[in-house]
Amino acid sequence: MTDWKKLGELLGTLPGVQPVASGYARQVTQRLLGFAMLWHIFGGFHEIIDAGAVAQSTAYREAKEFRQVFGMTVEEFNAKAFESDSENSQSATEE
Repeated sequence: MTDWKKLGELLGTLPGVQPVASGYARQVTQRLLGFAMLWHIFGGFHEIIDAGAVAQSTAYREAKEFRQVFGMTVEEFNAKAFESDSENSQSATEE
């Protein structure tokens, strides 16, 4: 198994790698968050495909990559985002 931390440290010492890696990371993050937004706007996996927003193969690929990058499924991401918002607003009203 690859030690990603060590590889990242090694690549970070090479000139020019950091700006390229940062730019790529931003692009991937934006694309995956955009996919998650579409997923929830259309109501889920089958709905996003049926609406023609993305092809079936794209939906599978993006969902898999989302899970790899964020460590959770698109559904879990939405639930956790709303949990943290509701907990913050609830604690603010209790004070």
